[in-house]
Amino acid sequence: MGELAWQNHVDFIVQLGVLAGTLYGYYTYRKSQRKHSKAFLAVTAVNTAAIFLLMTPRLLDHIPEISLSNLDVHATLILTHSTIGAVAAIVSVALIITWGMVDFKLGKCRRQDLMALTFITWVIAAGVGIFGYLRHTFGWLM
Repeated sequence: MGELAWQNHVDFIVQLGVLAGTLYGYYTYRKSQRKHSKAFLAVTAVNTAAIFLLMTPRLLDHIPEISLSNLDVHATLILTHSTIGAVAAIVSVALIITWGMVDFKLGKCRRQDLMALTFITWVIAAGVGIFGYLRHTFGWLM
């Protein structure tokens, strides 16, 4: 299924940064609300930009190649990553909006349920995306 384009390589680096920022934000939760909030705001902004500028154009390129009646490993990874990633993006933006409703005051966003869902879906989406990228690059499970 298709060759990797420059967008895939750039997105791989960006997503590693998003994953690192997410882990940093999680780590700083108890230590500094300011660092925690800035980290998650930054990774949400970067991830949203990456979705629109890098991921969506590549997904649209792959759609004609995907047959829902006969899914292969590559198509399954693309659809899984896209679906979980979309959920992660929507929940993270909803979380930012919820925080904005309390004027972005530190410690006032009490939606730990959304925070946990965002963290879990981001990590899963990143894991599936990284696996798919490495699988495509190195030919694993072809």
